Amino acid sequence: ARPADAGPIAYQTGDVIFHTSRSGQSSAIAWATKSLYTHCGIVRVYQGRTYVIEAAGPVRVVPLSAWVKRGRRGRFTVKRWPGLSTVQQNRIWRAAKTYLGRPDDSLFLFGNRASYCSELVWLAYRAVGLELGSVERADALDINNVLVDAVLERRYRRHPSCKSAKSADACREKLGAQTLVTPLSIADDAH
Repeated sequence: ARPADAGPIAYQTGDVIFHTSRSGQSSAIAWATKSLYTHCGIVRVYQGRTYVIEAAGPVRVVPLSAWVKRGRRGRFTVKRWPGLSTVQQNRIWRAAKTYLGRPDDSLFLFGNRASYCSELVWLAYRAVGLELGSVERADALDINNVLVDAVLERRYRRHPSCKSAKSADACREKLGAQTLVTPLSIADDAH
């Protein structure tokens, strides 16, 4: 965390920004991943203004100030892949922009026609040949808790693997085999 008197951040296009979202699923994500990073996006600096592309609702671009306000207490973390050239930074941004308008993926399905926040970041970096974060199985997370259960109960009937399941519990095993990338795996990446 930066001290309050550290001065302004010199953002760069391609920076990855994280916060604790105030969304309804944020507590479940925090519990499952054991991290306060429950939402992330990619920064763009353009003509003196700073923006974030994110997958929250449809993939969209928002001013940084609006993005920060949606996080808890206005706190956030910015991480940067060291040594990115301007060309790479712009390619990451352009890769992320190809997903503009794509719907939100509330089921966290990897590689479908919808996107969730960390998947968008992972895809944009991967498009320029950089592996950021790691893909892991959902059952590697702490998904056996009351917060995740509440989200699962509301959503499992829409999950393609669970349409025939009679309960969220019957769906859980199938969901555990699902792969995903989390904000934490991106934030903790050695790069």
